[in-house]
Amino acid sequence: MSKQWCLRSSVYWTFIMTLVALMAFSSLAYAGNNGHHKKRNKNRCKNALFLIDNTRKGDGFSIVYRVKPNLRRSKAHLREFARLPYDRAHIAMGPKCRRLYAIQNGNVRLGYYDMVDKSFVDVGPLPLRAIVQAAFNRAGQLYVASMNTNKVYIIDQDESVTPTALTVHEIGKVKAPDSTTVDLNGADLVFPGDGSLYVMTRKHGNLIYEIPDEVAGLSSSRVFDGPGTQSTGLAFLPKNNRYLVYSSRDLDQIVVIDRLTGNVVNRLDMMLDGQAFDAGNGDMTVSMSKCHRRPRPRCEAPEEPPGEEPPGEEPPGEEPPGEEPPGEEPPGEEPPGEEPPGEEPPGEEPPASEG
Repeated sequence: MSKQWCLRSSVYWTFIMTLVALMAFSSLAYAGNNGHHKKRNKNRCKNALFLIDNTRKGDGFSIVYRVKPNLRRSKAHLREFARLPYDRAHIAMGPKCRRLYAIQNGNVRLGYYDMVDKSFVDVGPLPLRAIVQAAFNRAGQLYVASMNTNKVYIIDQDESVTPTALTVHEIGKVKAPDSTTVDLNGADLVFPGDGSLYVMTRKHGNLIYEIPDEVAGLSSSRVFDGPGTQSTGLAFLPKNNRYLVYSSRDLDQIVVIDRLTGNVVNRLDMMLDGQAFDAGNGDMTVSMSKCHRRPRPRCEAPEEPPGEEPPGEEPPGEEPPGEEPPGEEPPGEEPPGEEPPGEEPPGEEPPASEG
């Protein structure tokens, strides 16, 4: 009786210990895989603003900078992120921030920079000329605009064949409120993620037009006529798409606009290595960890202004201009400690709601 009891007890505890060991091993394996997956996501991008500054025609490359806005001190600190083998290039962050697409002006070619392995792939030529604007919509379609035709196009990529097949679909011309055609000379276009489209042109100043619904057509209303005459790129603040930003070649600044009111709320002097940056022709784009994910966008424009910290004030914990914050994350990640403009400082009364 005693021997049988001991044998059964031994088998029972052996089974329990084996089961516990298997559960512990499974937990460790899952944690390891999950941590690796998160690291890969961080390597792709996370809430970052990018600017490309084009070199002279014939130099054969353009420099992409990551932009860190210092809203309180009205500075935009630039740090070199990558060099692309296109001169006079325009950029657009692809779906899920895995690829930074570039379009070379002049001899028009499409390529992309892989945000994971840091390599560049030249996809091929496009049957268009003078591409000056590029952006992805929330469905992952690449929109471009040509200043030769003043038309907007969608570029489809078929990667099931080699080389990748590129197909261009004409969407049409952007119509101003008086039904005239908007001159798409320079500047950029951007999709905030709520179904709207913003188009900027510098033909008669720095003008921004809003198309409320990209699907319904390209009829627009003018929402901004701002400082400077040489705008080069258009994007929005990564953590609050209420605020549009555009780069200005003649001002050497990044201008911040409240797209709900159409007002300029800040002008950020561009800085590189602690020195004033002389901006040339280029473009801007923004990467967001939650945007451009099918089937629905997760980044919606607020219906009314939130009770937030105005863009002219700096969130606590920000490093002084020209100094690199300690323990900074690699390019493509948001520096710790910075508050987005969508948060309200303690004690401040929230602004009045707008209809």
